[in-house]
Amino acid sequence: MGVSEMVEVVHEMDLTDPELILYFLQYESEKKMQGTIRAKGICPVCQNKFTEVKRFGYICSEHKTVPKRFFVDLFYKGQRIRVFSDKQGQPIDTYQRASDLLSHINYEIRNYSFDPTKYVKQQLEKFYVANLLEKFLEAKIEILAPSYKKDYMRYVRIAQGFFGAMDVRELKKIDLINYKEHLERDLI
Repeated sequence: MGVSEMVEVVHEMDLTDPELILYFLQYESEKKMQGTIRAKGICPVCQNKFTEVKRFGYICSEHKTVPKRFFVDLFYKGQRIRVFSDKQGQPIDTYQRASDLLSHINYEIRNYSFDPTKYVKQQLEKFYVANLLEKFLEAKIEILAPSYKKDYMRYVRIAQGFFGAMDVRELKKIDLINYKEHLERDLI
């Protein structure tokens, strides 16, 4: 439906209808959104591309199959960015999850806080606390006195177990407080 057709509909309907107002607000926000949701893969039966049904998802209309993976495709600062997982590294396995992620990315773009490296899994892994602690241990272990090595390695392993795949850029003071309480409660 084009804008001129929507204007005609508005003239014919009551402007206080909440559903109509919500529809127009969503239509306006979709127009301004950067990026596209795309299906990853093809129909397993006919090997053709999936067809997009706006706001609902992708489907092979002939065989009624849907894709199992999606990605968000957008251009940011002159670069094409394809996002296959969320900030926690979870793959985008539903159209709704992709839509929510695209909305969140657009929110970050509008607020100047979007960082593509937080969404690219290969980039994410180098910021995991466990991986950084492993690199730290490798660099530090050789210069330690032999009597400290065993305990030092133990403390690093405990921290790796607690923080795991947390992004070091997302750590907050409360995470450190929880870690301190974990050490006091479980290890001392």
